[in-house]
Amino acid sequence: MFAEIARRKIVEFGPDRKYFIRPPYVLFVLIVGVVWGVVVYHNKSLAMDFFLIDLKSSEAIFIFLPPVVFKSAFCLDVHTFLRTLPQIMIISVPIALVTGCLTGFIMKYLIDPSWLLVTGLHIGILCLPTFVTHVIHRLRQLTTRTIHTINLLEGEALLNIGCVLIAHTIILGYRSNLIVHWYQYMAVTARIISFGIVIGYVHGFILRFLIRKTSTKPQTIVILMTGFPFLAFLNASLAGSSGTLSVVTFGILMAIERSTLSKQTEDLLNYMWRSLAAIADVVVCLHVITTIITTEVLPTIHLKDYLLVFVAYIIYYIVRFISFMLFSPVLSRIGAGITFKNMVLVVWGGTKNPIGFMLVDRADYLFDVEYRKFIFYLAGIYFFSHLINGGLIATVLNVLGFTDISLARQVNMNNCIKHIFKKRAQTVAILKMDRFLSDADWSTVDNATTLKHPYTIGIHSTDEEDEALMGYRYAYCSDCNLEVLEEPTPKQMKEMIREAKMRILKAKKMSYSRQYENEMMTHESIRILIHAVEIAMETEDAEIVLDGLHSRFNEEVRITSIWNIVDFVVLVANCFDLALDFHTLTSSYEYVKEYDLNLALAVMRFIRLIRLIHFCRDLQPNLLRYLEMRVDSRMAFTYELGRSYVAGEEEVLEMLPYMIDHEVIREHIRQKIEADRLDIIRLLGLLQKDKPWISITVKTKQAIRTVLCSMKAAISELKVSGWIDDFEGRKLTNLMDELYKNVTVMKSVQPSAPKIIFREVEWMAGDEHVIDFLFENVTVKKFEPGDVVFEEGNVAEGIYIVVTGLLCIKYSPQKSVLNSLRDFGELPIVDYISCIQFHNSAVDFIVSGNCIGELSTLTRRPYNCKIIADIHTQVYVLSHGVIKRAMELNSDPISGLECRIWKSVSTRIALPLLMSTSTYESSPYQAKFALERAFVPDLAHIKMFVVNEAIENILLIEGIVADFHSRQIFTAPCCIPRTVHRLILSNNSLLNIPIDIETKLLIIPEPNWEDFEIILVGESTCEVIPVNSDTKCLHHVVQNRLLKTKKEQSRKDFRNHRRYAVDLTGKNLIKGNIPTALDTSQSSNSGDLSFYLHEDESDRKPKYASEPQIYFEKK
Repeated sequence: MFAEIARRKIVEFGPDRKYFIRPPYVLFVLIVGVVWGVVVYHNKSLAMDFFLIDLKSSEAIFIFLPPVVFKSAFCLDVHTFLRTLPQIMIISVPIALVTGCLTGFIMKYLIDPSWLLVTGLHIGILCLPTFVTHVIHRLRQLTTRTIHTINLLEGEALLNIGCVLIAHTIILGYRSNLIVHWYQYMAVTARIISFGIVIGYVHGFILRFLIRKTSTKPQTIVILMTGFPFLAFLNASLAGSSGTLSVVTFGILMAIERSTLSKQTEDLLNYMWRSLAAIADVVVCLHVITTIITTEVLPTIHLKDYLLVFVAYIIYYIVRFISFMLFSPVLSRIGAGITFKNMVLVVWGGTKNPIGFMLVDRADYLFDVEYRKFIFYLAGIYFFSHLINGGLIATVLNVLGFTDISLARQVNMNNCIKHIFKKRAQTVAILKMDRFLSDADWSTVDNATTLKHPYTIGIHSTDEEDEALMGYRYAYCSDCNLEVLEEPTPKQMKEMIREAKMRILKAKKMSYSRQYENEMMTHESIRILIHAVEIAMETEDAEIVLDGLHSRFNEEVRITSIWNIVDFVVLVANCFDLALDFHTLTSSYEYVKEYDLNLALAVMRFIRLIRLIHFCRDLQPNLLRYLEMRVDSRMAFTYELGRSYVAGEEEVLEMLPYMIDHEVIREHIRQKIEADRLDIIRLLGLLQKDKPWISITVKTKQAIRTVLCSMKAAISELKVSGWIDDFEGRKLTNLMDELYKNVTVMKSVQPSAPKIIFREVEWMAGDEHVIDFLFENVTVKKFEPGDVVFEEGNVAEGIYIVVTGLLCIKYSPQKSVLNSLRDFGELPIVDYISCIQFHNSAVDFIVSGNCIGELSTLTRRPYNCKIIADIHTQVYVLSHGVIKRAMELNSDPISGLECRIWKSVSTRIALPLLMSTSTYESSPYQAKFALERAFVPDLAHIKMFVVNEAIENILLIEGIVADFHSRQIFTAPCCIPRTVHRLILSNNSLLNIPIDIETKLLIIPEPNWEDFEIILVGESTCEVIPVNSDTKCLHHVVQNRLLKTKKEQSRKDFRNHRRYAVDLTGKNLIKGNIPTALDTSQSSNSGDLSFYLHEDESDRKPKYASEPQIYFEKK
């Protein structure tokens, strides 16, 4: 604690001074250890009370290695580790061995030429372990362009210790004459590696079983996970293996299992193990410095050694750099590759580990005089590596250019700082209005809230400077006397393209984070996707490479049965055994019965072998089943990964027009995103066709997690609002944890039956009568790959529900279609194409469970796109006649079948429109929740629509409307501004439209309102309907519905209306104060159209005293 406080005070000394050296806490621990060691050495009474004096090196190793190694393995990104494993293996084994051997050979002649060669190699090997916690912390603080370097350093530190311990064991065996022959070296190495991996895997499997089967409380998991690394290390050491490899294997298994833990538990474990690793490091450093170096080593060291230790440090890192250069052709061509700058950073960042001191001290009986020199030189290299390499890491990053900030990034940060300062000024202005804060010292507030620019450029630059930084330049035209925007230079264009790609990558990162927050993807998926984004940010192209995802989809497992060959080999071997036994039996020996017994035993052994072979034959299908299960699990993860990636691409496409204003750059990036999206969608469709249970399982689990996430948020809201207390909150949270646990252990979900798929179509909405009718009249069609499902220019014969297969939509915009869309709001007849893509060519895929032909069936207009079958596809066909009869079965103008189908179509069109508004621009999931409560009423008999306070938003889906007051025309698709209170619909004579198109409005009510309540608020009917007509308007339908059924108590608040009249011109409100929702009168009337509604006070059910009476009141 004292060392860390001293380090922070020294680094932070002086507010205006800049330090290039930021030494880690280890150096101050060493200084404190030396001082304390000198005090203890000269005061024996203090030594008796110092517990580290009695700590043995074997005990220090047991304290140090398990937490440090497990922390590195548990906090590891497993996907990244496996991806960079070939590079890490090369760095940890061949490069490390070359570095150790060359360093040891040179140090032998540098320190003491009389040493044996094996002694020099030994000290070179002990120089290899790395401890890079401080370096990685500084790299993450200073730059975001060293992700790959951090992965290599973490992997090297993890595997280096195991390799060094194996080499140390072999050298000790050689020096003690226990290992002599070559096969003994091989046997010892194989034993250490195999036993260590097996023991670590067994402990990991046991702990995983305990975590999944016991309580999911963080306390239980922490207790279980605290003891197992030490237990695995101890058992592996007792078995004569490497405890480090055992803990590494155990930690990797727990890192995989980490994705099943809650975020709270994971954060707690990360914090705990980082703290334990830091404490173990401090304890070991104090032990070595205080009890070994200060009291035993330093008194025997000469002045020459103090000079040579710095030379040894320089030699080690020069040899390390040369070894990396020798293997650089291999490192640059495997894995993610490595550049020269990254390689230099890896060489420089390999700070040393104190494990070498303890290994030498534990085996001091095998060393003579070199024992103390070993420890001294290892400690010197350790000290200088942390002082120079760890302290100057920021300077090295500056020299290598890792901290360089692009011009566009500086301008972006400049604008962000301005925005923050603007918010600060607004907050200060609001606080000054508070009469209790008016006498505060506002100058002190300004000084205390001044934010320093992270990129150290001026925050007070003008807008003209910002435009110049962005590369915008204007040329003055003398002919037209205007400033003309110049095209950017090739260099500026390159920088603009890279900045645009960086914005896209940031948007993807945000999209993945939102999906994870809403439980749309697992922890492992977001780790992989975020890592892919971070790697792409470091590359020159700034694009995500999809080769790894493609390879996961194309993985094949071919298992060939070789048991016949095994049986043949076993039989041949036993034949030799039997032949030998027969030869022994026929020999002339005195004790023949003994050989008879041997023959009988040989026959019995052979029978046991036959039983073993039969057991293996029975084991084969179980093994194949297990391997298939593992393949399915991997493919399920791949499907989830691909689906999350596609969701992110689609979200970025919707935000693309608002992120990039340069048309050429935006189109270039759009095409690349579209190509990647379609490629992955096609792979998802093929996987769903080959293995439908995988996609069903992934979708089902994702749906369950999303629902549980919304339920968890609802519990939090109830707790915050005071409806439940802490005790009840814990009860509900425990129940939610059980549900999450059930999702984790859920096995594969088999595909649903066709009727289940049919019933789960969105616009079926649980209408049993309609569902049964449609299913009875459904027909089945099958399409071969390449068959045309819907040709451009043809009207759909009905609605197709895709049961299995994959369909491809190809859309090319036509001038006549775009003109109709622009002039009259007539939607192009395309399926699943976003409204922001109507002006561009688009290709998309439709997977099973979706519907096509809805819009063409509703409007009876021909298709403007072409739909073909990409693979073998089966669909359910609901013909137009069947759909019309089903609509007659449920003709409710608010929630009828036609309105539900229109809502399904409108939702896909409305989502990008809602996201373009300020309310939902940063919350797409909130926009989806808003669309869930929306409805599309039948406005065929309505001439004017009046907006009331119960309506949150109105979106014009198809058609054309006008503002009654300003006469402003709105053309679909668009959002109606909230300033509009009356809308003139297309069937009003005030709008002279040459085509017959029905207006469709998507109405989003306020959260506490329902569709029928909004319609009930309006009291007007359409004047075009005769008094004695059989056709009823929306108002009468709602009244009849209320007459038939008892509604909840909240609806009665809207029935307590007395006799009132409404002035439909909007000028005067005659009686009543409830706003009108539907208005169908024409403004050309000479009088005010009003009608009266009577209420029966006895049962409080609204009803008409007679037919609605229409009259005119003369002014």
